[in-house]
This record gives sequence, C-alpha cells and structure tokens, in this order.
Amino acid sequence: MSVLSCLRSWIFKQSDVTHSGLAMAGSLAAVPLLTKLGGSGLAAANLLSISTQLGSQVYVAFVGGPTMFVNMDKTAFGNIQARLFPKFGMVGLSTGIWTLASYHIAHSQQDACTWAL
Repeated sequence: MSVLSCLRSWIFKQSDVTHSGLAMAGSLAAVPLLTKLGGSGLAAANLLSISTQLGSQVYVAFVGGPTMFVNMDKTAFGNIQARLFPKFGMVGLSTGIWTLASYHIAHSQQDACTWAL
C-alpha cells in the first residue's frame, strides 16, 4: 500500500473536528503563497475565494437544503445534515481565510477597511 493511500485512509478515519483543524492548518499554511502573487494574481485569488464561498452558501441554502428537506424523512435529513454541515464550515473557514489574507496583502496601505481587519 502506498504512502498516499495510507494517508488517505488515516484522514478518512478522523473526526470532523480533526478535519476542520486540518483544513484550517492547510489554509493558513498556504497564505504565505499569496505574497508571491502579483496584483492580478491576488485579485484572482480573492475573487475565487469569495465566489467559492458565496456559491456554496447559495447552493446549500436554495438548492441542496430545501431539496433534501422535501424529499427525505426527518431522521435521514438530520443525519446527512450532521455530516455535511462541518464540511460546509470547513469550506467557509478556508475561503474566509484566503479572502481576508488576499485583501490584506493587496491593500497594504492603512485605511479604514484594512485597519478594521
């Protein structure tokens, strides 16, 4: 068995709290890569992270959630939401970190918005 398959099986056996911690650590570890990007690269990273977060929120709120609510029984709906909600939180956490970091790097001049961050 290869190292990657061992790592994959270890990750899948972990809890949702561990998955959230790994997602946060990975997102924070990737933030220094943003400093290597130019202005257009930072703008693209910011737009990509904002659109990913907004798109996932719109999908869950207006498509996935209502569809499951209408077509599943209450117990199954609760079970699947209990598994999906932490994953949704990981996406929101990661994209939020990238959005704030790319904005802060792109706007290094201190103004009211960057001071608030």
